[in-house]
Amino acid sequence: MAAAGDDTEERIPLSVQLADVPAHEQLQSPLFNVLFPELRNIIFLHVLTEYDDKSRPYSKHSWCYRPDFKYAGVISPQLLLTCRRVYLETHLAPIALNEHVFWQHRHPHHGKFSRNYVSYFAQMTPEQRGAVKRVRFFAQMCWLEGQTQPFERIRWSGEERQTPAQRKLARQRAHLALYNAIPAAMPGRPVLNPAPAVPFRGTPASEQQWLEFTGEGWVLVTPGVPDMFLPELLGQPQQSPTTAAAIRSQPHLRALHAAYEELREAPSPQRRWTDGLVLPHAIITIRHSDWWFWEWRQPLRIHDPAQSWGRWIGSFPGIRVLEIELESIDAKKAELDEIVKRALKWKIPLKDGGQLVHDGMPPVQSMWLGTSMMEPPGLGQVLNRGTIQKSPEDEEQLDKKHLVDLKLHVRKITFVKRV
Repeated sequence: MAAAGDDTEERIPLSVQLADVPAHEQLQSPLFNVLFPELRNIIFLHVLTEYDDKSRPYSKHSWCYRPDFKYAGVISPQLLLTCRRVYLETHLAPIALNEHVFWQHRHPHHGKFSRNYVSYFAQMTPEQRGAVKRVRFFAQMCWLEGQTQPFERIRWSGEERQTPAQRKLARQRAHLALYNAIPAAMPGRPVLNPAPAVPFRGTPASEQQWLEFTGEGWVLVTPGVPDMFLPELLGQPQQSPTTAAAIRSQPHLRALHAAYEELREAPSPQRRWTDGLVLPHAIITIRHSDWWFWEWRQPLRIHDPAQSWGRWIGSFPGIRVLEIELESIDAKKAELDEIVKRALKWKIPLKDGGQLVHDGMPPVQSMWLGTSMMEPPGLGQVLNRGTIQKSPEDEEQLDKKHLVDLKLHVRKITFVKRV
């Protein structure tokens, strides 16, 4: 465990801390002395499963409304606060039972919805990441086809999850990267990782132009020219006057040299956001408004995953099932079915040597009625009003003004892992 005041180490998960002390058996409660464990678990799982918040219905005239998303979802984790034994038995259930949803563009206007799945999983402990069962991406096509990097190469800055000391260390490392971009042709410059000379504002650095550390800050020295301080060289707004005498007292200039000194012996953080992560079941949903240039009624198109996004999917740790939902309007039903026909032949190679292939079952077909405001090019003035209904009366007025009669066809294809 980290020493008092030392918050640079990974914090011990609460479940591990609680497990160090024997839990009260709670035999005075009928949950533990009457019910069979199997029945108790059914109750616990029911309580910790996300449910519809009927007090917050989605407007049918918003981007996010659809058959499976008619209300804001809510989870009630208060059960975990009742006692140590309940916590230890159920602390991973909310993560394992519920779908982790990421909206890539046009997300709900309420609550905290993450687009950055990297930051989302980075805030979990390895134990929690290992409990994830199902993820869903509402993926705009331009975002999906831009996902070409495998998971292990996607970096996380860690700012959201870091302690103050860790954030300080991250800032110091950023300063160090900047320091190493300074020209090496600098008299007496200490070098941690030597870097080649780089131009300043298009002017090649040379022996007649160098950065000098005065003890109070970095200053560009050029014979015959007033000294310039570092923020100017980086393209930041100029401050007046720009002489070395006027700027050497700036704290952010001293930070560069201080960062270098502190980082000589600083250890590199070892924690990775993918540690322990398992994603056995993934769903990718392409909505009618996610296709390339849907506003202009352009033909539907999607790359073969082998050409772009398949490498990203194939690197999902532990993936066994992939569902792809494709949706479009009635006028493009034939185009949608043609894409589905081609998709049945897709083969997505996995990192462990296996493949995701069509499970052999006919694609699941469905149709639902959406607001006429989704008819291309879409009426953003209405669709952007908000996800949650303002009031039943307001929703009724919208229903009268904008009919809910747009046919939206959905095709779901399932791919499973084959060795």
